Amino acid sequence: MRITAGIDVGSTYTKAVIVDEYGAMIGRAIAPTGFRLTEVATTTLSTALGEAGRSANDVAYVVATGSGRH
Repeated sequence: MRITAGIDVGSTYTKAVIVDEYGAMIGRAIAPTGFRLTEVATTTLSTALGEAGRSANDVAYVVATGSGRH
């Protein structure tokens, strides 16, 4: 099953969601952003993938938004 990851790296909190091919949310995570944007984005995504029981290899698409989206 192909899944999509969404990451919002905001100035205060970083959020990640994992949705399946039908648009159902199967994993999510939230963490304070702090100053290490790449580190918190990676950790938050990993946590959401773990909740979904999936790995990064299962992700077909990644959508990023927020102040740290780059």
